[in-house]
Amino acid sequence: MNEQRRAFPWIAVLATAASMAMMACGASSQGGGQGASAEAGAGGGGGAGAEGGTGTGAGGGADSGAGADARAGAAADAGTDAAPGVVADAGPDAPATHAIKWHPGHYMASNDDLKGGSTYASSGAQYELADLNGHPNVLGYLIYVSWGHLEPAKDQYDFSVLDQILATLTTGLDQPKRLVIHFIPGVATGGATTAGQGDFRYVPEYILEDPATYGPGPSDDTSGYGGYYGCQTGGYFANLTNANVMARIAAAFQALGKHYDANPNVEAFVAVNETSNMYPESSAGISNASFVSAIEAMGSAATAAFPTTSVMAQNTWTGTEQESADLESWMVAHRIAPSSPDTVGDVAFDAGIGAPNAGLAWGLQAYLGVADQGVTGVVDLRPKARAMMEVQAPDMGVYQVIAGDYGGPFTPADILHALNDQYRASHAFWTHLTSGSASDVPTAALWPNLAAAVENVPLVATEYPANYP
Repeated sequence: MNEQRRAFPWIAVLATAASMAMMACGASSQGGGQGASAEAGAGGGGGAGAEGGTGTGAGGGADSGAGADARAGAAADAGTDAAPGVVADAGPDAPATHAIKWHPGHYMASNDDLKGGSTYASSGAQYELADLNGHPNVLGYLIYVSWGHLEPAKDQYDFSVLDQILATLTTGLDQPKRLVIHFIPGVATGGATTAGQGDFRYVPEYILEDPATYGPGPSDDTSGYGGYYGCQTGGYFANLTNANVMARIAAAFQALGKHYDANPNVEAFVAVNETSNMYPESSAGISNASFVSAIEAMGSAATAAFPTTSVMAQNTWTGTEQESADLESWMVAHRIAPSSPDTVGDVAFDAGIGAPNAGLAWGLQAYLGVADQGVTGVVDLRPKARAMMEVQAPDMGVYQVIAGDYGGPFTPADILHALNDQYRASHAFWTHLTSGSASDVPTAALWPNLAAAVENVPLVATEYPANYP
């Protein structure tokens, strides 16, 4: 696309504040890494253009916290509360020479999400967390969280359920575990492309009810709501291409980072949900270039807010194949880990899914160094970065089948081979499935059968990434 990518004016403020915080915290002594941006060294505290807000929950993280020492002493920063869940560290921390917390391995992923109105009890998290007991080599838990859950009112952040999950992970199990937070600013496939009247579970109420500030909604919206668009695959998301919406997402990231970045038991933050699910329907009139620019803005805001925490983006199909490849390279240059909600097994690669435009997501193709004819600038990114992959239910044949033409659904053993041999993944997040999840859950995919299988096959690409500071 020839259109100039839309610039978000507060990104320059983020980068400037990040650079200053990096110097103040002494993180610059770690070196810039390969292509690491200034955002990677930002302090987790307020600033960076984020509007100040209040948070509900047990304690906030340290405002600086650039290195391992600052993380260990999160509660000692004057003027901040003790970081939640630091009573017991979940195993050995990353070496002091590492600026980013690094605990690679297998994790459980929730089969539920937190949306507006969710409580700890209603989410089912307590039952999933209990199933981590007895599995010492499953290192933690990924939870999906909607923006509507985190910010029920403007600048009023509610971290109470996340704090309860983190407290259970660190002190309520047979051994401490770590938390991964997956942020979703909307609702993905399978639903209506317009927000229902009074439904603020996914996008905050103040966004939807203020189209004058956050832009109009879809043309078929009957509630008078704005600040969001319908998606090509179904569902709807906050309008990421609106500068005022993006500024509010950046503010939410700053609040999350201030609360959690310094916590040694918070391992990673998924800032960008699967891009193909968030891609606007054509009637929204949003260009590919504007959408890609918005994704980059989210990534920059996340690394600024989480200077000592891994940040992930799920760049699957984003605009065109060239734009997807360029975005993947941009991510790696800015220490954002490639991720995906769909992980295929090794048999799919044997059947040719890794060939150009054969079925693998364009972003993952670029990560593997595969490009279709006419796509330029693609190199194998695996020596520089580490993929952090979600293994969701359809990968194992539950609810629907992924890559059926390439051998899907896949067994956990086959997926494990691909994680090590193809993706070179450092982290894998396996969906918690029980016989009550669906009628067709394969025996091997049932927890704890799945947990026992993955514990016996460790991930091998666990070196600290070359693109990290």
